[in-house]
Amino acid sequence: MESASLFHRISRLSLYVLGALIPLWFLPITQNSLDFQKQALLAVLVFAGVVTWMAALLQAGKATIRLAWQAPLLLAFLAAGLLSVLFSLWPAGSFWGFPLDITNGFLTQALFICFAFLVMNAFSETKQLFKLLLVTLFSVFAASLFAGAQIFKLLSFLPFPFASTQLFNTLGSPNGIAMIAAALLPLALALWFVSRFFLRLLLWIVVGVFFATLVFVKFSSAWIVCITGLLVLLALGMWNMKKRKESGWIFLPVGFLVLSLFFLLVRMQIPGIPQLPAEVSPSWQGELGILSQTLKEHALFGSGPGTFVFDYSKFHSPALNQTTFWGTRFSAGAAQVLDIAVTLGALGILVFIALLVTTLFASFRALFGSNPESGQNGSWLVGLGMTASFASLVVSFMLYPANFTLWFLFWMLLGGLGMFASKDMKVSLAPPSLLSVASSFVFLLVLVFGLGLLFVGGQRYAAELYYMGSARLAQQGDVEGAIEKLQTALRLNPGMDLYWRDIAQLFLARIGRINQDDSLSGEQKQQQTQVAVNNAVSAVRNATTVAPANVANWNVQGSVSQNLLAVAGAKELAVQAYEQAAKLEPASPFAWGELGRVYVLFANQQGIPATLKDESLQKAFENLDRAIQLKSDYAPAHFLKAAAYELQGKSAEAASQLEALKVASPKDVGLAFQLGMVYWQKEDVARAQREFLSAKQLNPNYSNALYMLGLTYDKQGNKSAALREFRQVSSLNPENEGVKSIIKNLEEGKPALEGIVSSEPPIQQTPSEINR
Repeated sequence: MESASLFHRISRLSLYVLGALIPLWFLPITQNSLDFQKQALLAVLVFAGVVTWMAALLQAGKATIRLAWQAPLLLAFLAAGLLSVLFSLWPAGSFWGFPLDITNGFLTQALFICFAFLVMNAFSETKQLFKLLLVTLFSVFAASLFAGAQIFKLLSFLPFPFASTQLFNTLGSPNGIAMIAAALLPLALALWFVSRFFLRLLLWIVVGVFFATLVFVKFSSAWIVCITGLLVLLALGMWNMKKRKESGWIFLPVGFLVLSLFFLLVRMQIPGIPQLPAEVSPSWQGELGILSQTLKEHALFGSGPGTFVFDYSKFHSPALNQTTFWGTRFSAGAAQVLDIAVTLGALGILVFIALLVTTLFASFRALFGSNPESGQNGSWLVGLGMTASFASLVVSFMLYPANFTLWFLFWMLLGGLGMFASKDMKVSLAPPSLLSVASSFVFLLVLVFGLGLLFVGGQRYAAELYYMGSARLAQQGDVEGAIEKLQTALRLNPGMDLYWRDIAQLFLARIGRINQDDSLSGEQKQQQTQVAVNNAVSAVRNATTVAPANVANWNVQGSVSQNLLAVAGAKELAVQAYEQAAKLEPASPFAWGELGRVYVLFANQQGIPATLKDESLQKAFENLDRAIQLKSDYAPAHFLKAAAYELQGKSAEAASQLEALKVASPKDVGLAFQLGMVYWQKEDVARAQREFLSAKQLNPNYSNALYMLGLTYDKQGNKSAALREFRQVSSLNPENEGVKSIIKNLEEGKPALEGIVSSEPPIQQTPSEINR
């Protein structure tokens, strides 16, 4: 029995540690320093808690399980998620969550459900649950203070580059922090009522910080969430007041309710508060459109946990192309309930709604059905606070997509309410021999399965460490070291499409290094280049095999293939990739524009028969026109149409194409430069000079524009002006010998390019939209 008690204490300790660490936890050693790390912490501590709880039951010789109202629905929601994984657009990504949406991935939600079940059963007394709630409140309080210090730039002790930004914190976006504060404020008030002395003072500070967070962030939805919780707190509290004839406590929540309504209705700017950037997300109307299209294809089980980004890419409205967010892929929608409907389908959202309704019904039933006498009032108020905050979270799920900490609070409160509403609903099984054997078997099954999951998850964690090492080496220019580390990551986790995409592009960089290596013979260069080409092509094919529903994989396959157009079959592979990308993201002009690029680049190759060149250019125009139809001001398509006209010898049409675009984008420095180049090639020096001057005004250090502007001055005989431009180019590019030769020519009164073979600008800064 002593060992059973020890196991129970360890199980409860794991819950306390989760409450203390989840809001604060992050580690800067993986690309996702927040949610990925929180998931790993959750997995380890939930596993420890479940195993020690089961061990305690076995040691005690009987199993006591709380039959909470929510228990069958928890299993049903878990089963709905698992079925959704099986029919997912990317089963592995849906199961693990990463690199899709970790928080809404199946593994994270399964761990949360186990966490809620553990909260229901590991605690036998309200005071134990009170400790968990208190620890979590103080942890969120500390995380909120840190977030505020970051926003006001009061802290700079973290040595990580990403942590130096004003918006970095451990909870989420400013709106997400406001939602968390709004949901927890009623709970903090309820705990304040049942606390004494020093603890009451601390909770008063917590309440003040939470309310100040709402005032600073000014997020209307958060005020609605807060008001919901306060109304529930007041409504049920007033009922309690009638029974106990106590009214003094009522003024505090009433005061916060009045203030919340004031700040909701009156928008005011408080001096000294930094202006926070607006958080952008799809609208309710837009997500309803996505939901309707998704359910046509995946009605029962949805597209799979965490796959909202795939549905958004495929079904978002082309009208977004007229906004600045036309190229953004959102991984979450307008509201969590809609996201669940999209990704888990009709079955998942119906079970989830039933879970919400059942939890609220059981909580209200317990609150109304009890007689809060003096000795039981503390427990009743804890239940009241949890119910009010849970109701707030339900409303928040209808207004906002939940982040990791919001989900953690949701499942913690659900588990706590399961315990509160089912105190006497327990079943104790004093197992005979057969049942004892069955219990031992279940324990071993959980132990082995959990250890196996932790082992595989550990491999994926190690793969992330190697991936981060690869990324750092790539930034330092160590291509070979980056490839080596990424290959190790792939051996540990070959199912990660992101790794395949990145290593494919590293192999392209290796090709460039091989061609620049003078220590290699021609034959060695050819052999090593062929190996790198094969590796790059194989890698992008693996990416599309691993996750064929991810448009990013097809875009990278197209990009890699178009960089290898000289290789047999590369053009066909690029066309196939971009055509598939267009199917997965039909409202985006990108894939159509890149298809046009492939045909333009192919037509520009040496030795292409005239008929094949004309055919390629015709296809280029067709695809570029489709891109422009989707987004009339899509600059890459206009650039490429101009390039296609140039290949046809139609310089006037090329200039006309760019002139039309310039009306829509008068401050595009790349556009001004390209238009200047078109006029230069037409020998219209005056117009070329006008465009190069425009580019210089937009970017005074744009070396290419300065270079070409110097040539126009030289062409007009203005040697002093030409010298001025080329001396500036030389100061920006001190190692460029060609520019030094031009300056020498001008100083000697010679034409700028006399004795110089190339008339191209000194640095290849041609915009990526034309030639990459």
